[in-house]
Amino acid sequence: MKRKHYLIGFGIIIIFVISFFVYNQTRYTTFENELSEIHSYYNHSEELTKIEITLFDINNNKGLSTVIENPSTIESIYEQLTSTNLKKTSTETDWINNYAIDLKYSNGAPTTHLLLFQDGKLFISEPFIHGSYHKTDSNKLYSYLENLELSWDREFELSEDE
Repeated sequence: MKRKHYLIGFGIIIIFVISFFVYNQTRYTTFENELSEIHSYYNHSEELTKIEITLFDINNNKGLSTVIENPSTIESIYEQLTSTNLKKTSTETDWINNYAIDLKYSNGAPTTHLLLFQDGKLFISEPFIHGSYHKTDSNKLYSYLENLELSWDREFELSEDE
């Protein structure tokens, strides 16, 4: 009888451990997978024609913005994005310096809006997806954008509302 109780207890622990690992693994994804979901939802395969990048420099209370239309630069940024591994996480983050990235498509399909923070958080906002992720690999997307030599088209002062 005692052995039966041990087996039941052991079985419950095994089921709990397996459930935990399955749940944890479902939280991992890639930016490319998320983008595929967006494209299939809207049933579009439009070409990415513009990327608007805005840097919110909280330390200096200013913002910088530019629109990138150069195909090779767009491809380079897109490759960095799609190679990023993500883990779903909470939306809490320190509102430190961040980049807003808007992916714009050829026929006016809804813009994919991203917020990328120094601490590795990435928010993806679409009309139907609002996901919060944390980068899980050594991909340094934030550093990549910092080192990308962008010519900023517009500079503005941050207000309390931004």
